[in-house]
Amino acid sequence: MPASPLPEAVNEPVAPAPSAFAAAWLSWRAQLGRRLLFVGGLCVGISILLAAIDGRGLGYKLVYSLCIGLVCMALIGGTRLAAVWIVERVRRWRGRATSDTSARVGWRGVLPGALLAIVVGPSAGSGWATSSPASTHPAC
Repeated sequence: MPASPLPEAVNEPVAPAPSAFAAAWLSWRAQLGRRLLFVGGLCVGISILLAAIDGRGLGYKLVYSLCIGLVCMALIGGTRLAAVWIVERVRRWRGRATSDTSARVGWRGVLPGALLAIVVGPSAGSGWATSSPASTHPAC
């Protein structure tokens, strides 16, 4: 059997590797459902505990808890993505590769978001809950 000829090398342009920010954004979006389930479950548990301690309605506490939890989740995710974006820009400015795994930030990106969520999350979430129509519902 004759040997098959090897294909000639084709000089096709190679797609650029995704940036660290694009990879972090895709990862955040891919895990969004799981994060929403976790935050939702945590907020439901907190509101049930508060309703059991207080003895009043669950609905009002559930609205507040979900608003605070979603604001905190957004703050932590947003600051982490901002940290990845900043690290990527600095690495690009220094002439380093931006698509490798070392360009991603781990706890360095989460800690500022966690601190911001602790400070801003409850007041921002409460403000959001107060402005929602459910906060004036008579059953709450």
